Amino acid sequence: MRLLVVGCPFSAAEDDAGVVSSILELCSLEKQRSLAVNKTGAYVSVQEGLVMTNAVENKHFFRKGIMGNWRNHMTSEMAARLDGIVEEALKGSGFTFGYTNTSN
Repeated sequence: MRLLVVGCPFSAAEDDAGVVSSILELCSLEKQRSLAVNKTGAYVSVQEGLVMTNAVENKHFFRKGIMGNWRNHMTSEMAARLDGIVEEALKGSGFTFGYTNTSN
């Protein structure tokens, strides 16, 4: 298995020891959804020392994990704005973000 993280590939010994597989499993959406902290609790916005009452339950931060499902929740304009934010955040990092959807 080939996996590259921040320009530093895993060694054959790390791959043989299961490091790569462990990372992939721990980072999977299913694993993240199953963590107790993500099933309970909520994100609470705090502004100028005031706790906002519009808390968002942690479970809502995880979605289906289906490529292209964003189209069911975002307009093209929203997607373009988010693409610009991500592009700006990644500028100079060496990371790129994007995919090509051939199923239209």
